[in-house]
Amino acid sequence: VNLCVVINTSSLNEIPYSTSWRVFWILLNLSYVMEFFLQTMVKRAVLDQYTMLVLNRILMGASSLGAVVVLKYVPFWIVALSILLNFFHRHHDVMNTLGIAAIA
Repeated sequence: VNLCVVINTSSLNEIPYSTSWRVFWILLNLSYVMEFFLQTMVKRAVLDQYTMLVLNRILMGASSLGAVVVLKYVPFWIVALSILLNFFHRHHDVMNTLGIAAIA
């Protein structure tokens, strides 16, 4: 999705201004920040591990639902290629992103 915003073709100009994109972005950032916060709470024995995992699943589920709504703006082949590279060319995030950007 981020790559499609950078490429910025005429049909994708509305992505950063759409409500669905803003909700997705807020949920994604909230999930990352809360994950670290919850881990800190577990380390300080304020929260148990099980509760942290349940809350983390809720946060990741919400951000995943937000991503599904935003995917309507992204060409399917970019999504498929990104998923395939993430599974089969692991730990090469920069190279994967550059490869998709070069092809797109």
